[in-house]
Amino acid sequence: MTARLEMSAGSFVLRPLAREDVTERYLSWMRDPSVTRTLMAHRQEQSLDSIAAYVARHDNVRGYLFGVFAPGIGHIGNFSLWHYPEDERATIGVMVGEKAFWGKDVVLPCRARLLDFIFDDLGCQKVAAGCLSNNAAAVFNFRKQGWVHEGTRRRQYRFDGQFRDELFFAMFAEDWRTRR
Repeated sequence: MTARLEMSAGSFVLRPLAREDVTERYLSWMRDPSVTRTLMAHRQEQSLDSIAAYVARHDNVRGYLFGVFAPGIGHIGNFSLWHYPEDERATIGVMVGEKAFWGKDVVLPCRARLLDFIFDDLGCQKVAAGCLSNNAAAVFNFRKQGWVHEGTRRRQYRFDGQFRDELFFAMFAEDWRTRR
């Protein structure tokens, strides 16, 4: 099943992560506060075992964890995807762990390829995602890609000594098909 889930996204390859992808490099991202500051994972102590357990929770049926791989570099980040077929919807999240790729147009082409997969292969009608209000890069990328801002949970999380709003975005199948 893993081979058919491998897909190209511009110069990147997306494929489901496996146990052998749980490396010291991946662990270093999960222990770096600048990488995890806007992820819920920042609240948990990370180890190779905890990351392996996280990878194993994704069965490539309802839960997917796609690694993003750059040519000549290897694993640079992840997209998580949870599929709710009974509601024809999915949720996604992203982490670019390799800082050399921050601001290098990784998220948009990879997320576009995942949206194709979600709408065309999984048959979803809606994809939901969220971010903290202070995550300017995420907000910029959602807006640039045409996501709809569905709502805000005010003062939802405490980060850096301040309360932050959580923003919710959605992409609908008909809107995506029109945009692509």
